Amino acid sequence: MEFRLPESGRRLVKIGRSWRLITPESAAQARVTWRFRDLDVRTALEAVARIPRANFVLPPHVRGNTTMSLKDVPWRDVLDSMARAAGFQVDVLPSGILCVLHPSVRKDMDAPAPAAADAKRVSLQVRSADLREVLRDLSLQAGLSMVVSPAVRGEATATLYDVPWPDALEAIVSSLGYAVATESSGIQRVVPPADAPVGQELEAKVRERAPGK
Repeated sequence: MEFRLPESGRRLVKIGRSWRLITPESAAQARVTWRFRDLDVRTALEAVARIPRANFVLPPHVRGNTTMSLKDVPWRDVLDSMARAAGFQVDVLPSGILCVLHPSVRKDMDAPAPAAADAKRVSLQVRSADLREVLRDLSLQAGLSMVVSPAVRGEATATLYDVPWPDALEAIVSSLGYAVATESSGIQRVVPPADAPVGQELEAKVRERAPGK
């Protein structure tokens, strides 16, 4: 839970049962003191990522409970430790967005084409939301023409603050193992990787993120 104080840029963030005052200057260097037992790892990861307002994507396969006793630990170290304790890892996507993945997922860190400087920026805060609805909302924010394959389904959890829409789309889609294909007409197609054709008129961007591959 978070309360913002717009005039000062400060925020009150709830960590466990306590509240912390976060200032713009202290956010990046924020440290965490928190003790908990058998807490849902998704809840824990989201709470820590909120402290610095990190751009964060949490795929649906991240499940489990975690127990920790933390005292004055940098937030980024806490995020990594929580993920490892639950059998996952924090991956930094080329866009800088943090994504929690299973170690068996192949890292494909080849940077996609950089977003244009004038690419419209979007913000999303969704938890276990229908992927198709999330993509619809993103396309409306960015003014995109988008076609989503009937085979594309799932739930998305993401907190993204003012990021270029291509980075937001790439992070959300790739975290669930799907592909973004850009047609020459500018239409964005979201499809399973096997359905992304290769050709001069279609640029496929495939990220393999499904567990067990």
